[in-house]
Order: sequence, then C-alpha cells, then structure tokens
Amino acid sequence: MNNWRNMELGKAILFNPSETIKKGSIAKKIPMERLTPFEKKIKGFEFANFSSAPKFRNGDTLLAKITPCLENGKTAQVDILEENEVGFGSTEFIVLRENENSINDFIFYLAKSPAFRKKAISCMEGTSGRKRVNEGALKLQELLIPDIPTQQKIASVLSALDAKIELNNRINAELEAMAKTLYDYWFVQFDFPDENGKPYKSSNGKMIWNEELKREIPVGWKVQDLSKAIEIKYGKDHKKLHFGLIPVFGSGGIMRYADKAIYENESILIPRKGTLSNLFYLNKPFWSVDTMFFSKMKIAHIGKYLFYFLQ
Repeated sequence: MNNWRNMELGKAILFNPSETIKKGSIAKKIPMERLTPFEKKIKGFEFANFSSAPKFRNGDTLLAKITPCLENGKTAQVDILEENEVGFGSTEFIVLRENENSINDFIFYLAKSPAFRKKAISCMEGTSGRKRVNEGALKLQELLIPDIPTQQKIASVLSALDAKIELNNRINAELEAMAKTLYDYWFVQFDFPDENGKPYKSSNGKMIWNEELKREIPVGWKVQDLSKAIEIKYGKDHKKLHFGLIPVFGSGGIMRYADKAIYENESILIPRKGTLSNLFYLNKPFWSVDTMFFSKMKIAHIGKYLFYFLQ
C-alpha cells in the first residue's frame, strides 16, 4: 500500500465548496427525504426558492450530518442537475467535492464506508436526538487515502456494481407493476384462471351476492377478519445491534444492516406512523424497528396475496 497515505480529510476532500445561487431565485432542491440509506441515486428533487443552504453540482457527495440520518447511511451522489447547473439542499447536508488529492466517485464510496462514518459519528455534538457533525473536527480526522489512479480503479469497480444494482431495481419495479395488474385482474375483477385456464367471471363462473361487501364474489369464497390469516407483532429498537448483514427496516425502507434478525420467515411489514403506504414483503431474515409492525403468517403461502391486498 505504498500508494496510500494518511491524510486529513480536510486536505483530501473539499468541504462545502463555494457556489452561487441568487437569493430568492427558483432552483432545484434536494430535501433529506429524497435520500435513501446506502443508495447512490437521489430519489428526485423539487423546485424551491433559495435563501440559504448548502449548494452543489453534479458529482458532489451529499452527507447527512444530523442524527439519525448519518447513522442510517443517508449519503448520495448528485446526478439530477444539468451541466453547469447549481442546486441546493437540506441545511443538514455536508457537501463533499474532489480536489487535487481526490476524485468525486471515490469520495462517495469513501463517505459511505464504515471507517469514514465512524470518524464522522465521533465528531457529533449537541443534545441527544439532535446531534450534528462538527465539520471543523471532521476535517481534522485522518484516513488512509490512495493516489488518484488507485482511486479511479476502486471507483470503477464499485460504480459497476452500483449500475447493476440500479438495473436490477428497475427490473424489480417493472415486475412489481405487472404483479399489481395481475392481482387486480384476478382478485378484484375475479378473472383468475378457472379449471380450463379461462378467466373465471368473464367465462360465466358462478358468482354469489355477499351482503357484507355489497357485491358479488365467486362461489366458495368467504369474508373473514385479517387476524385469521396473520398475527401482527411490534418491531423493536435497533440502536444496540451491531453491524452485520441483516437489513433493518423502518417506514422509509432499509435503515442499516445489523447482526441479528427479529424474524426470519415470510412477513409483511406495516408502518405504524410516517409513510403509512410503505408496505414491505419479505421472505428472508430481517429486523423491524419499533415504528414498524411485522406479521407472522397463520396460513401457508398467503403472504404475497395479502401484501397486494393490503396495498
């Protein structure tokens, strides 16, 4: 590692670079909620009047400096601006940019690394629940920084992996939309395949009036409480969990990764507050925080059906 050297972060990275947006003008804004924990891509933007806030260009890294957003991994790289366009964001961002000792793509992966995050968390100060990173103290922290060619190689490999993850996410979103359409076709319109593979209701399948639903349903179907199918459980606090490979879910999605699971089988996660429409279906080990319900299935193989029903 002869091409690596200990360097103060303030010398390796340009913190909060100087940019200009005319006060009162309309510009693209990235609020904190547009960042997803441990995801490179920013989930959109909004137009807003600029007064005073961190400013950035494409390629810059946005690092949340407030608790719990920093601990939860809210770090992203800006790519939603036009060439030479300047945007602004939450006052709780630190903007990181390349200088003569670094490149932007490497900075993003460095800022997301456990080593960097540990340094940043050690520089937090303030009252419990509203702690923020002291930027001056963070600049004085030292980390091993490779030379530019090595940074380029590291960033190239990790960027390729992120591109594949993004492609997989797009494919998953398309499959999710197809699944929702199929659910509506089968379980709302009741045109599921009959014993001959034909759409049930459209092929004159037998229907019966249900007084409780005030509509016709297929013969043999019944109405019952959700509690007959699933048991709802409370999530638990995650702060004392150690880092690991198990995803920890809050109402906004994955918050972090831990070393323990609260449950390991098929489940539907339901927010107790916040983004109430964010339901998650899982069939692998996970941890659910105390703002999320999770469920245990009482009927085998019913999870996917109930997930789309609840949506």
